[in-house]
Order: sequence, then structure tokens, then C-alpha cells
Amino acid sequence: MTNRSFTLATSCAAWAACLLPVMAMAQQRVDIQLNRIDDGSDQVLLIAEQDFDGLISNLVLTLAWDSTQCLQDPVLRQSAEQSMVLPLSPSGPAFSNGGMKFRKYTGVGLVPLHESAVRLQAAKSLCIARIEGEAGCAASISAEPWLRERRHNGAYYVSLNGLDKTGRVIAPAAGAVPAEGPAVAVSPNPYSGGPLSYSIHAGAAGNASMTLEDSQGRRVGEWPITVRQGSNTGTISPASLAAGRYTVRVALHGRDATVPLAVMAR
Repeated sequence: MTNRSFTLATSCAAWAACLLPVMAMAQQRVDIQLNRIDDGSDQVLLIAEQDFDGLISNLVLTLAWDSTQCLQDPVLRQSAEQSMVLPLSPSGPAFSNGGMKFRKYTGVGLVPLHESAVRLQAAKSLCIARIEGEAGCAASISAEPWLRERRHNGAYYVSLNGLDKTGRVIAPAAGAVPAEGPAVAVSPNPYSGGPLSYSIHAGAAGNASMTLEDSQGRRVGEWPITVRQGSNTGTISPASLAAGRYTVRVALHGRDATVPLAVMAR
């Protein structure tokens, strides 16, 4: 009995020793964000918790844009250096949901970062692509809950060195405003009544004002919101709205951020 107990204990210790390196390699979080630059295009930025120089083994993101405001679909482009590390390509054609259009992009890493000039450093952004479109046609990285369903292959995630999928979208509409200003996203969009969830990314804490405007620029709702620096989430309950195109506007520290809202008939 003693020998058997010793053998079992030895086996458990060996198993634990093998498991420890795997546990130590837990997937760190890598977030994604859009940033508008001077030429009118949007940078697609990855932001990691820690330094990483391995393989970005898999990435999925979904672009969204208002088809009523865009005559041509936005296009994702990469430099030769970016595509060498993580080539991104459309996963199927663009598809519609209400007035919004969506296109999913996927990428599989080919070269570890330490073998390239590309670096992913803690709390610093790495540009992996840019989004080009016509003036006034702002794209966003969508985080709509329905995109997370298995049949849609996830709204956004990244995997490093083949580990678990992780990451979140920071301010999906950040590309529509300067990087230092606020950014806002709302869900569900299209909207047909009930609570409307919002996500506000603020460069500094303060008292923000959220307003809802109709297609004629008339204010049909207003909510004061206290925000902290970084990401803020919550819900508002608009009054009964007629079907049509609306704009959600957030004002903070003298800067505005807007996102279009499609209201569908109930």
C-alpha cells in the first residue's frame, strides 16, 4: 500500500510539474481600437497588457459602417511589413443588418514578431492595418453581441502563440473622433425599443452629456452621465421613437463624439 501511495504521489507531482509551464503561459489580453489620422483614414491598433514578441497566431475583427452614408464600402489595407506578420483578408462578402453593413476580416500570423521590425509592447499601440473610405464614411470595429455567436466566428478576438482567444474592442467608434476626445458606441444598433446600451471611452474623468438627435438635427433626448477615465458602460431608455436615422452625441471637455443609430419600426 505504501509503494502504491508513493507511486501515485510521484505521478501527481510529475503531472503538476508538467502543467505549471502551461499555466504560466496564460493568454494575456490584447485589445483593439481605431484611431483617426490626418489623412482621414483609420489606424487599426492592437494594445497589449504585456510585451510580446512571439506569433500572433490568429485574429478576427468585424468592420461596420452605415450603408446610407457610404457610397463605397471602406477598404482595409496593410503595408508589406504588417502583412508579413499578420496578413488580414475578408472572410466572405459584406453583409447587411438593417441600415448597417458588416465585413469580417481574419488573419493567421506567419512570422514571429522577434523576427520582424514590428513590436507589441505593454500599453503601447501596434498598427496592423488602416481603413480607407470616402469622406464622411466612418467605419468602426463592431462589438455587437450577435456577432459573437459561433456561426459568425466572433466579433473580435486575438490568439497569441496559439493560446486562448481573448481581447475586447475599445470604443468601437473611436475612428470617428480625434484620439484624445471621447468616443461612443451603442447597442443594439439597429434599435427597436427598450434599453439602449452605450460604451463611452473618455481620455479624462468628467461630466458628459449624451443627446439623441433626429435626422433634422432636433434633440429628442438628453442624459447627463458622469464618466471616469477609460471605458464606461451603461444604459439609457429613449422615449418612443419613429423609425428612421438618428445620431447619438456625447459631449465631454469641449469635444463631441457621435455615432449613427438606426431605429426600426416595432
